[in-house]
Amino acid sequence: MKYAKLVPQLIEGWATTRPDAPALVGPHGVTTYAELWEQATAWAGAIGELAGPDPVVGVMRSRDALIPVVQLAAWMAGAAYLPLDPSLPRGRLETILREAGCRAVFTTDELRHLLPDHIVTITRPAAAIAPMPWDPERLAYVIYTSGSTGTPKGVEIEHRNLAALMHWYRDFYTLGQDSRTSMFSNVAFDCLVVDVWAALHAGGAVAVPEQSVLSDPHEMARFLDEFGVQHSNMPTAMFERLLAAGVQSTTVRTIETGSEQLRSWPAPDYPAAVYNAYGPTEATVQVTITGDLRTYRQRNSLPPLGRPLPGVEIALVDSSGTTITEPGRSGELVISGDLVGRGYRNRPELTLVVFTAGPPRAYRTGDLCRWNADGELEYLGRIDDQVQLTGYRVEPGEIEQQMMRVPGVRLAVVAPVGEGTSVSLHAWVEGEIEPEKLTAALRENLPEYMVPVTLKVLDQLPMTVNGKIDRRELVAALGTV
Repeated sequence: MKYAKLVPQLIEGWATTRPDAPALVGPHGVTTYAELWEQATAWAGAIGELAGPDPVVGVMRSRDALIPVVQLAAWMAGAAYLPLDPSLPRGRLETILREAGCRAVFTTDELRHLLPDHIVTITRPAAAIAPMPWDPERLAYVIYTSGSTGTPKGVEIEHRNLAALMHWYRDFYTLGQDSRTSMFSNVAFDCLVVDVWAALHAGGAVAVPEQSVLSDPHEMARFLDEFGVQHSNMPTAMFERLLAAGVQSTTVRTIETGSEQLRSWPAPDYPAAVYNAYGPTEATVQVTITGDLRTYRQRNSLPPLGRPLPGVEIALVDSSGTTITEPGRSGELVISGDLVGRGYRNRPELTLVVFTAGPPRAYRTGDLCRWNADGELEYLGRIDDQVQLTGYRVEPGEIEQQMMRVPGVRLAVVAPVGEGTSVSLHAWVEGEIEPEKLTAALRENLPEYMVPVTLKVLDQLPMTVNGKIDRRELVAALGTV
């Protein structure tokens, strides 16, 4: 995967050659490339002197058009940006800031009280500064993982990693100077990296919605049409809700979805091409991509993860470290190549456990996958999360897919509870259906051991700050019933 320039270098070029072209659009109005660059230099001037190697500057703002501006400002000051979700508990924010060695945060007057007193809060721009020289091996951002695999960790991604992904993304989705993309991902989720920089890398514009838009599929479609978005990146649960609601945008031509196992197929006549992506934060957002899911004939299984991006090597290894090449056999997914990040922020011992120095540099994901007969990757779950019931290996995703095929079900979750011989399956759905009818529908298509022992219908499933279904909250609530 090759690239000619880094992302900020390209944005600087657009600000020079196309100063009046729109860079950010939305309810706030239009920000041109010249204004984007000018504003970023002023916010960079407010940072002050940065100490130590690989400094980071936090970004804690509610969703608005200044998020891309201040992230660019951090780069201009020679720092990486550190996204911070203002909805996180104060103790969690303090832990992230301490572990990241972050001393300054871009924020607002309304949110600054959430930060520790020793943190320098930047709520206003200052005198503009000249950007620091661009370096491909400098950190671009540090993102803390959601903690689905244990204690959250700060993943370090360099400018060269980001540039490689954005170069591929631009070419794959044919993004150009007239393109518009949407900023739908959570402010601290790694998919926001794609939302923001894909369009700006290509000289296009990013449409920035208000937060309230994202809770209603109809409002999402209205926003996409109003601002002429042609390409949208959506978290899996968001896209599945859009599909279930039967809502369609008239302007969107391509959709990329990812973050969880996709359990719904778009109909062959769906108006936009839909691509399923996979990738951990440790490997710069995504490393595989499917073809247009509308064209797939085999729809009896869950949608696959696709094939590796150029410059990415994918290997499946068994417990003895032997590489698996034949279809159907499962193994741990190991990623190497251009998109593998530097490691974990200030956690050298943990970095050594899951990253290899190479060459090529590799990352052990802990994800269990297999190759299918068409040469595409399929996701089976976490290695430490396999479910064994009465001697059978059960994939919760298969049950979820069956549930979502039943009319009245918008989203579905199945989770194992217990250990060893005491493990049992429990299910939750979002929609309008009687639990008894759904259970009966499952029994028509699944063996009895795969039918959940409890099934709850909710108006809306809880979500994590990153837009994923909050399985831990659902399981925890079982103990209170």
